[in-house]
Amino acid sequence: MKAYAVQAIVWPPVIVFIIAICCLGWVSYPLSPPIAGIRFPLFMHFSSSQAPVFISYGGLSGILLLLAGVAFCRGNYRNIRLTAIALLFLVVSAPLQVAFVDPELLDRLTREADWQQRAIEFSSKFLPANLGSEVIIWSTLPLRTVADRSVAGWYFMGLGWYAALLIALLLLITGLQGVSLRSSLRFALLTAVLMLLACGVLLARPLLAQYASVEGTRAEAQGDLNTARYYYLRTKQYDEWNSFQIDFHERLGFVDLTLGRTDSSDARMYLAERMVHQDRTLEAITEYQQLAASKNEVAPVARTRLADLWTGLGVQLYETGAFGQAVNAWRQALKYEPSNHLAAFCLTRGYFAIGMYHEAANLADELSNISDPTFRANAYCNRGDALSREDSLAAAHILYKRAYDLDYVFNRRALRSTMGQ
Repeated sequence: MKAYAVQAIVWPPVIVFIIAICCLGWVSYPLSPPIAGIRFPLFMHFSSSQAPVFISYGGLSGILLLLAGVAFCRGNYRNIRLTAIALLFLVVSAPLQVAFVDPELLDRLTREADWQQRAIEFSSKFLPANLGSEVIIWSTLPLRTVADRSVAGWYFMGLGWYAALLIALLLLITGLQGVSLRSSLRFALLTAVLMLLACGVLLARPLLAQYASVEGTRAEAQGDLNTARYYYLRTKQYDEWNSFQIDFHERLGFVDLTLGRTDSSDARMYLAERMVHQDRTLEAITEYQQLAASKNEVAPVARTRLADLWTGLGVQLYETGAFGQAVNAWRQALKYEPSNHLAAFCLTRGYFAIGMYHEAANLADELSNISDPTFRANAYCNRGDALSREDSLAAAHILYKRAYDLDYVFNRRALRSTMGQ
C-alpha cells in the first residue's frame, strides 16, 4: 500500500516535468518562436522545418526523468544520481552546441538579436517614442573569442533549458540523501571532472581555430602573408563559424588581394566591404549580387549580406523622405532573405508612408508571432495605423490595446493612437 502511495505522489510531477522539458523552448530566438526541446537535436544541425525527433534534448531528458521516477519509487538513490549526471551533461552540452556545433543556428540567433536592436532604434527615431523601457536584452553581444561565444550560447537558452537545469540539481540533491559528506564531495568532484571533459571535447576545435587566428594575425603583422593565409584557412577548417563572419572574409580577402589573388571570393568581398565603408553601397551591392549568383561557398553569406545592405540603404532613404525608393530597397532585402524580420518591419512603415495601407496591414499581421514583446507591440501599432487610415477604427483600437498590454512601460505611442492622436 505504501508503494502505491509513493507512486501516486511521484508520477504526476514527473509527467508534468517531462511535458515541460519536451514542449518548452530550449533555445530562445530573440524574435522567432523558440525551439522546443523535442525539436532540438542532439549534436546535429537544427533545421526550422524539422519535426520532433527522438534523439533530441527534450526526448532524452524525458527518458532520464522516467528512469529517475522508477529509481525513486524503488528507493535506488544511486540510479537517481546517475540520471542526474546524465541530465546535467545534456544541460551543459546545449549552450555549447549552439555556440560551437551549429554555427548556422548561432548566426541566425545573433542576426535576430541585431534586428531586435535595430528595430528599437528605427522605432525610437521615426515613430512616437515611448517614455521608458525595461532592460530585458543585451545591447551588445561580443562573439570574437571562445569565451564570448560560450556566453552567447548561454544567453540564447530558453525556459526548457532552465527547467532541465533545475530538475537536474533537484535530482542530484535527492540522490545524495543518506550519503556521507565525504562521499558527496567525492561524487561532486567526479561530476565536475566529467562535465569539464565533455566541455573539452566540444571546445577543442574552436580553441584550435582561435589559436590559428592569432597566429595568422601575428604573421600578417610581420608581413609573412603566405603564412597568414595558411593559418586563416586553418581557422576556417577548424571552426565553420568563421565562414559566416564578414570580417573574417575581409581579413582573408586582404591577404589574397595583396598576394595577387584578385579573383578569389574573399578578395571580392574585401573590395565590396571597402566600398561600403566609402559610402558606395550600390557598387557593393552589385558586387555581392554577383557573388550571390555564383555557386561557390560564399554565396549564402553574400545573400544575407545583401539583405543587410538593402535594409540599411532603405533606412537611409526613408530618413531623407524617399519613401518609394525605401520600399523598393526593403523589398529587395526580403527577396534575398524572406525571413528578415527587420526589413519586413521597416517595410510596414514604408507601405504606410506611400499610402499602401492594405499591404502595410497585411505585412504587419505576419509579424504577430514575433516573440519579442516590444517588437510585436510596435507591429500591432503599425497595423493599427494602417487600419485607421482604412477607417477600421474598432479593429485598430483593439490592436493598440494589445500593443499597450505587451509593452506597457510608458507606452505613449499606443495610448496616443487609441485616443486618435
